[in-house]
Amino acid sequence: MKFPCSTISPFVMRLLFFLPSLCVRITSTGAQSYVPVDISGYNEDLIASGSGSVISASTAGFDGPSCDGNDNVYYEKGFNQDFPGTGLPANRIVNSSTNPGYTYKLAPYNGNNAFHLIDELNDTKTVTLLQPGAFSRISLLAAAAGVPGGSASFNAIVNFSDGTSQSASFVVEDWFGSGQVAVGSLGRAQRCTDNRETNGSSPKLFDCGFDISASNQAKVINSITLTKTGIDGFVGVFALCGITPAGTPGAPVAIAATNDTGTSFKANWNAPTSGAAPTSYVLDVSTSADFNTASILPAYNNLDVGNVLNYQVTGLGCGTYYYRVRARNSLGTGPNSAVISL
Repeated sequence: MKFPCSTISPFVMRLLFFLPSLCVRITSTGAQSYVPVDISGYNEDLIASGSGSVISASTAGFDGPSCDGNDNVYYEKGFNQDFPGTGLPANRIVNSSTNPGYTYKLAPYNGNNAFHLIDELNDTKTVTLLQPGAFSRISLLAAAAGVPGGSASFNAIVNFSDGTSQSASFVVEDWFGSGQVAVGSLGRAQRCTDNRETNGSSPKLFDCGFDISASNQAKVINSITLTKTGIDGFVGVFALCGITPAGTPGAPVAIAATNDTGTSFKANWNAPTSGAAPTSYVLDVSTSADFNTASILPAYNNLDVGNVLNYQVTGLGCGTYYYRVRARNSLGTGPNSAVISL
């Protein structure tokens, strides 16, 4: 079943309480808020900025290359000098107007800032988390284009550090449509004519949120694979936010390693300064600072080391190593600490 990033009827809403992932928030998280998640892998610049022409400030039209009403992009606030109040915010922070607490941070406007899935079946892009972490729910900031009055579909596969995955399917509205609107009244600019226009409450970007299943909430998300599942329209994914499980600890404070012998070292950390009290800690050791799946040492991949503040890592070869740690309790696992290298 595909989950629409739009308003859902009461009948469908009742059904969704039995499904593992969806595009609307249905559970209370108290005072918790979503936090922006830094990501990489953007393949197009679909947000014009600066003072030059539209075509020099972007790399492709969101709604297609044809100049017959298409070849349009979003723009930064101030880029349309006739309507300076329209556009995406200069600080790149988007707070959802439909789902309070959803907070996204867009990529810099002067480079690639979108995962652009073109109008072909199975077009695929990979969203890589720059600091992988465990979440109870995540949301993608997305829209479709080139399907006026319609929508486009895509699939998201969440890839965990242990090699398992969870998938969800979405139907996202055209940027002139309606639904789970994160932000609207953005305006658009046409690359081929350099025209800049506004259109009431449009264009828009939408919330596409879904729950991480309870059995996966202690797992670290490394990446998300996006795949276009219909032939109509284009899909743009612009940002990601997530929330750690309610009642979990905050991030531990990782500190410098000690007892470095060349083949082993002692990883050290302090207890979190926020969140609930931890009952144990989880350690990752990697040969790469980005902790991609291939670089994490199998013996130290999401290793529960108990309720301690240090752990001796052994069996190492020559090279540079990195570690990070998370705090855990009965309700789930909190966010990563900073990364320590040695």
